[in-house]
Amino acid sequence: MRNDSQRLRYSKDGMRTIQECNAKLEEDPYNYDALYYRGKLKRKNSDTEGAIADFNQAIGIRDDFTRAFFARAGARFEQRQIFRAASDFFKGLFCLVVDILPTTG
Repeated sequence: MRNDSQRLRYSKDGMRTIQECNAKLEEDPYNYDALYYRGKLKRKNSDTEGAIADFNQAIGIRDDFTRAFFARAGARFEQRQIFRAASDFFKGLFCLVVDILPTTG
């Protein structure tokens, strides 16, 4: 039986473990998806600080990364950083709305 705290069920590019994410990041340090998935794994393993650091890096690379804002909001909420969590939630929501609005031109 595998340890589910070490794996994700779904991930882009087959990344399901921290080691797989690290390998992707060695190939491309700007791989924001690998940072995001590694952050999810860290959060799942109760490393909230490490997760937030990975989400911060992912957002630093791609400032409209909706999923990373929502994930960081959840991690900050766990740390009782309510106002920072709310800020991230609304940033993520803003990114989501901007993505779905039609462009005029």
